[in-house]
Amino acid sequence: MLLEARDAIAAIEIGERIGWKLLGIDAFRVSGKSIQPLQDYSIDFGFTPTKNSSDYRVAVDIIESSPAVGIYFELIFDNDL
Repeated sequence: MLLEARDAIAAIEIGERIGWKLLGIDAFRVSGKSIQPLQDYSIDFGFTPTKNSSDYRVAVDIIESSPAVGIYFELIFDNDL
C-alpha cells in the first residue's frame, strides 16, 4: 500500500507505539500511469538486529524532507520482534 507523507508518518508513529520494528521505507513518484522508485527518500533498517527508536525519527525526517506532491511511501514493519 502506498501512503501519502502525512499518513506514512502517522503509521510510523503507531508502529512505534505498538512495538513493531521498522524495517524500512520505500518512496515512489506516482504520475499518470507511471511509478518511479526514489532512492533519495528510501532507507533500509532491516540490517539492525534490534528495534532502534532513532530509526523511527530518521524515517519521519526523510519523509518530511521529501517534496510534498506526487511522492508516496511504502512502509515495511516486522511485528515478530
